[in-house]
Amino acid sequence: MKKLIIYLLFATLAISCSKEKDIAPIPSNISTLSTKPIVGGALLKWTLPKDSNFTYVEIKYQSGGITKVVNVSKYTDSVQISGLLNKNEYTFELQTVHHHKQSKTYGTESLKSTSVRPIKRPIVTQFNKIDIRDNMTETFTQETTEGPKSNLVDNNIATYWHTAWSSGVAPLPHWIKVNYNEPTKVDRIGYFWRQGRNSPAGRPEIIGVETSEDGTTWKREWTSEVLDVTNTNSPTLEKTFDLPTQLQSKFYRVMFIQVNGTTNYVNLGEFRMYVKVVTDLELEAEKNYVMN
Repeated sequence: MKKLIIYLLFATLAISCSKEKDIAPIPSNISTLSTKPIVGGALLKWTLPKDSNFTYVEIKYQSGGITKVVNVSKYTDSVQISGLLNKNEYTFELQTVHHHKQSKTYGTESLKSTSVRPIKRPIVTQFNKIDIRDNMTETFTQETTEGPKSNLVDNNIATYWHTAWSSGVAPLPHWIKVNYNEPTKVDRIGYFWRQGRNSPAGRPEIIGVETSEDGTTWKREWTSEVLDVTNTNSPTLEKTFDLPTQLQSKFYRVMFIQVNGTTNYVNLGEFRMYVKVVTDLELEAEKNYVMN
């Protein structure tokens, strides 16, 4: 009987020791927490303890009434929290965690940040290319031996369009007409010069933009200054022109009023029209804000 009691005592001690080994030790604490607002978020930075007696840093904060948790490696002393909104202020609570097997132990101290309001996301402007197909265009004039108008909208700047020079030559202005089935907004026009030639002959020096309600009666909306058509003006790059106000029409006509030299023809590598899209990224973030 005495031997049985001694055996049970040792067994109990062994089980107790085994359980103690399964309990994670209390981790060391981090210190000196600082916060900095960034666009759409916050930058948190802290001081690591001299030892690495923890598994990770747990960060908690409230977002839309929900507690969010982010775990950060013990080998880093900072983290960016993103997906936050400028209209809210956020505070963060940080605490070290020692995770061992099924056991998790927290440090003896937690750090709480001051409130931080993220920097507002910017408003961005971009110009989206409007679809133009060959069957939507008309030109005046058109050379019959080279440079068909389809080359204006084939997305290949190595091809080119050419107005008449061998026959049917007409004085300037020459033009490109674009026909839409419904009123279409336009904020910018652009084109590429004809590529692979050093001569500026036929490059537009003065252009204009016109609109029409019926495709017959035209209104001049804008006329350019005299343009630089020399080879110092980046001949391989697109030339773009922002209109003073947004236009909306079914019919557009880009007029080539003056070209370089004494020629009566125009040549271009590609023609484009654009609509301006303004996006408030902060408002978009608010619309897409996921509170989980």
